[in-house]
Amino acid sequence: MTIGKFAAALTCMDGRPMQAIIDWAKKERGADFVDMITAAGMDKVLATKKPEQYKKMLRISIKHHRAKTVLIVGHQDCAGNPVKQEQHEKDIKKAKKVAEKWLKDFEAKIPVFGLYVEEKNGKWQVAKII
Repeated sequence: MTIGKFAAALTCMDGRPMQAIIDWAKKERGADFVDMITAAGMDKVLATKKPEQYKKMLRISIKHHRAKTVLIVGHQDCAGNPVKQEQHEKDIKKAKKVAEKWLKDFEAKIPVFGLYVEEKNGKWQVAKII
């Protein structure tokens, strides 16, 4: 039995922005926990490849943990998607559409947010893109 409110983050495997993502989900979406579904350069992976294993992981988060929010995250200085912020934002927007289609397949009406995380003054900070 799952106790607590979950969010699911489709994000890069890079650990540096993780705490900022968790803090944002708790503050902005009321999450108690965040399922981290990761791949190097996840925003690009979802925008260009649409691999089914991440769809399966998202389904588990929604079905078993009852996640109420989905986050698509890109970040500064990403080794898996080494592009400028503008390209990350384009990839995040495309990836968000992929996730929204998956949610329709699951018959889940859950909001999807696109986030970009960057380091400013030694601290990782989250900006909502869409």
